[in-house]
Order: sequence, then structure tokens, then C-alpha cells
Amino acid sequence: MDAELADRLRAAGVDPADPGDPAAWQRLHDREGLRADAETRAAYAALKRRLAERHRDDRIAYNEAKTSCILDAMERAAAWDAAGRPAAEIVGPAPRDG
Repeated sequence: MDAELADRLRAAGVDPADPGDPAAWQRLHDREGLRADAETRAAYAALKRRLAERHRDDRIAYNEAKTSCILDAMERAAAWDAAGRPAAEIVGPAPRDG
């Protein structure tokens, strides 16, 4: 994918990724982990609403303010993966390097 198209997709809120990219797999895995945990999903949605109001004109501050919640959700997704629960079942194994 050329850089211009990737930039246009990002500006539209789309995150283009190579299907073999381990980082892309991790984002998908984390998303599915969040979908599988109603409590974390509700807390994240409430946080996003509060932060959107507080940082209406500052996307960087908005993103930085939700970082700890995202990291917590990632830890839960990793724990589910280790236990063989939903995130791992939905997404499957990570692509291998090389």
C-alpha cells in the first residue's frame, strides 16, 4: 500500500495493516478481548465519553488519557489468551516472524 493511501485511510479512522504483521494481529486480538469482556467494555465506553467531552479539541490529550485503560484491557486479553479463552479463539494464533 502506498504511503498516500495509508495516510488517507488513517485520516478517515481506518487503520491499514498487513495481515501478516504481528502488531496488526495484536490490535485485533486486543479488540476481540475487549469485546469479550462486558465490564471492561462498559468502563472503556464511559471513559471515552468523558474524555471526548473534556478533550473535545485535543485528540492527542484524549488518546493519552485513555492509555491506562487500554493497557489494562490488553493485559486482560493476554490473560484470556493464556487461559485459552475468547480472544484467542476468535482471532487465532499470532503470525510468526520470518
